[in-house]
Amino acid sequence: MPVNLLDLHANARLKIFGFLDDPTIWQMREISKSVKQSADFAIIRSRKTVIVELECEMKQRNAGQVELYFAFECSGMWSVWRSVVNRITKKLNLPRFTVYQLYRSMRVIMKMNKIEKFFNYIQPHFGKAEISQLKLSNCSQNVIRMCTKFIGMKPIERVSIVCVSYDSDLFDTYHEVVIQYMPDSLMFFLNVLDRESIKWILQIANKVAKLHINAMDSICPKLTPMGIIRSLISAESKKCNVLYISFLGNVDYSLLEVEKILQMLHFTTRKVLIQYRTTAGPIDVQVGVYKVFTPQFGGRGNTRLIRIKHCEVE
Repeated sequence: MPVNLLDLHANARLKIFGFLDDPTIWQMREISKSVKQSADFAIIRSRKTVIVELECEMKQRNAGQVELYFAFECSGMWSVWRSVVNRITKKLNLPRFTVYQLYRSMRVIMKMNKIEKFFNYIQPHFGKAEISQLKLSNCSQNVIRMCTKFIGMKPIERVSIVCVSYDSDLFDTYHEVVIQYMPDSLMFFLNVLDRESIKWILQIANKVAKLHINAMDSICPKLTPMGIIRSLISAESKKCNVLYISFLGNVDYSLLEVEKILQMLHFTTRKVLIQYRTTAGPIDVQVGVYKVFTPQFGGRGNTRLIRIKHCEVE
């Protein structure tokens, strides 16, 4: 006798849907709202999802708010996860849920006291998900630990950290994140680059193959960009072989200083890319394995970007 799938227990429906092939289960989503819900949960529990970026950000302008951003590799899985996360946001009464079809992404904003509940709702369906990049932006220790507990021990290729300045307790937590995931690449964005943050970066260079350091705003008055470059290039590290150094505030090097940098770079085995802003005119020269040039994009106001790049660095 025929059996109405919707009369079965939710777990039974999930197991049945899990046996269906891809064309069939995607067709099932079109039958009705109730069947679509069961199909969605079955898909994300039984099929691999690649999340190209998961960002957790604490909003500085709105204290106590956390923003989660998910970007997906596949538009089909984005569509399924959009439906699932939309249902979760309604259950938790979260007022702001935004989707971006063009970028296969979505954004959820919630108060601090809701983030753990949100993770608990989504956790049972997250087993088949893979994460390419984890980004932590201005997060507190508590939020970082909730986020890493949710992700568990999934391998992560790239970790990106955004913060204002050095804080010993917070940087200890960043270190825990790097040790937990052992990413191939670490990107670090600091508004203010100082001696303590440089020391921490030199220690973490032993844990990752590719290290990106971005000074977003300013450098401690006791430091010079040239000194920072020298410290990072000459640091002993058996693992870090590719180094990106970016000064996004105005750092105006003379041609003589660029020549000194090139001399340093030719004495290191690391492949390095350095970029900075300048008011000087465009340049395009090749010196050994390094090219010094002005990219087509990246100008701001009366300044332009200058890059010093090893020929094998992308």
